[in-house]
Amino acid sequence: MENSIPSIQPSVASKKSIASTVDFDSLLAQKDARKILRKMLPQKLYYALKEKGPENCLAVLDLLSNEQFQRIIDYDVWHKERLVPKKLFSWLELYHEIEPKKMVERFADLDEEYQIAALAPLLRFYDNDDFESLSEDKQDRLQQFPNQALYYEICSDDPDIHRQITTLLETAMGENMRYAIALVSHSAMSPPEEAEHLLQQFRSARLQEDGFVPFTESQEIFLPLDLRAKKKPTLMSLDSALSLDSKGLLFLDEVLKVGQKGEHYKSLPDLQTALLSCANHLCAALDIEPSDRPSLEFLLGQARSLISLALEYLSNSDPETGFGFLKTEYPKALFRFGLFLLQDLQLYAVKSLASSTPEKAKKLLDYLVQQKFVSLKNYIDTHLLDLLGFIDTQRLSGLLSRLPLRLKQEGANRLSLTTVDSLKDLIDFRNELIALNLKLQIEANQLPSSIDELKNLLQARPQLINNLAVFQAIDTANENSILQILRTL
Repeated sequence: MENSIPSIQPSVASKKSIASTVDFDSLLAQKDARKILRKMLPQKLYYALKEKGPENCLAVLDLLSNEQFQRIIDYDVWHKERLVPKKLFSWLELYHEIEPKKMVERFADLDEEYQIAALAPLLRFYDNDDFESLSEDKQDRLQQFPNQALYYEICSDDPDIHRQITTLLETAMGENMRYAIALVSHSAMSPPEEAEHLLQQFRSARLQEDGFVPFTESQEIFLPLDLRAKKKPTLMSLDSALSLDSKGLLFLDEVLKVGQKGEHYKSLPDLQTALLSCANHLCAALDIEPSDRPSLEFLLGQARSLISLALEYLSNSDPETGFGFLKTEYPKALFRFGLFLLQDLQLYAVKSLASSTPEKAKKLLDYLVQQKFVSLKNYIDTHLLDLLGFIDTQRLSGLLSRLPLRLKQEGANRLSLTTVDSLKDLIDFRNELIALNLKLQIEANQLPSSIDELKNLLQARPQLINNLAVFQAIDTANENSILQILRTL
C-alpha cells in the first residue's frame, strides 16, 4: 500500500561474533589442548562458553586456568556493580558435575574476597553456647558440622541458593573440614558489604585491563578526533572503495589480510585484543554489563565499522598503508576519527534545516552540542515528521545518534539502520543529505526547481556540495549522482 509505513530494523554491517572462531571440539582433540586453551583471551572464552552453553562444555571448564575462571566470573556474576552469588554458585555446580572435589577447589582458588562476599550475606555461624540460647524452632533450622559442636544457618528463602550452598559446604567438609569451618566462620562474621566493596575494587582493576574503564573516563571515546593531518596529500580515489563495497567487504578486513602475511602475522593477536578493548570501552561508556554479549557484539560491529572508515580515508583505500596506520594508531583513536568524519554530516544535516525551520534547527543543534541524544531523537520524532516525512525523519534520527547510523532501503517496505563503514557509504549518505537540503530549499522557494538552473547554481556555489572538510574534491560522477537524486524529488 502507498501509505504503509516500512519496517525499520537495526543492522550492523560486517559484524563478526567474538565467539564464532572458537571450535571447542577441534581444540579438545589436540594433544596440547590445555596449553592452547590457556593462551586464549578470557573474554573470548567466556562468550564462546555462553554461546554453546557452559553445561555443554564441562571438558573445557576443567582445563581453564584459575585466572581465566576468575575473569569469567568477573564478567558473568555481577549486575549493576553488585555481586550475584546465585550465578557464581551455578558455575561452581558445573565443576561438581565434573568431580565433586573440583567444586571446592575452584571456589578455594578464587580471591578470598570472592569467597567471603558470596557467602557473607547468606550464612550465620553458631558455637555451642549460641546454639543453646536459641529456641527449639530456631535450632531446628540450623545445620551441624559433623562431629563438631558448631552450627550454621543458610539465610535464604530461595531453594536453589539453599541447595547450592549446602552442596558446596558438604563437599568442602568431606575434602577439608578445617577449610569448611574457617570459610563459614569468617563469612558469617564479616560485614556483608565490606568484602564485596573491596572485591569490586579488585574486579574494576581487572576489567580496566580489558578496556572496561570507569564511566567518567570512558566518555572520552565519544570525543571526535581529527587525524586528517596524517593523511597523504593525494586526492581521494573512489575506485578501491567501490570495488570493496561491491564485494560486501570491510576495508578493515582487507587490512587484516595484509597482517596475516609474513612478519605482520605476529602483530595480529595484539590488534584483535585492541579491537575488543575498544568495544569494551564503548560498553563502559554506555553503562553496559560485560555479560551483555548481544550489546557488546553490536558495539564491536560499530567499532569495526568506524575504524574501517577511518583507515580507508587515511590510507587512500590502500590496505598496505592501512595496516601501517593500524599498527601505529590505537583503535580507539581511529574510532574517534571515524566519529569525526560523521560529525561533519551531523552538523550539515542540522544546518540544512535552518533555511526552512530555524528555531527547530537551533534546538537540534543545542541537543547535539550537549550530546543529549535521547532528547534529540524525541524532538525529531515529535516536531519534524510533518516537515520531513517518515523516511527523512528516520534518516535524520539515525544520523543524529551517539553512534550514527544510515537508513538504507531493503525491498519495497523494509528499511534498515546500518553502520557507515566505507567511503562509498559516507559519500552516498552525504549525497542523500544534500538532496534533502536542496529539497527543503526548493520548497522554501530559495532555489529554482529547474534541473538546468539548479546545475548552474551548484556550479556557482560549490559550497552546497563540497561543504564537508573531509572531502577535497568533487568529480563529475559525484555531481551527476546528486542530480540523479534530485530528479526523484
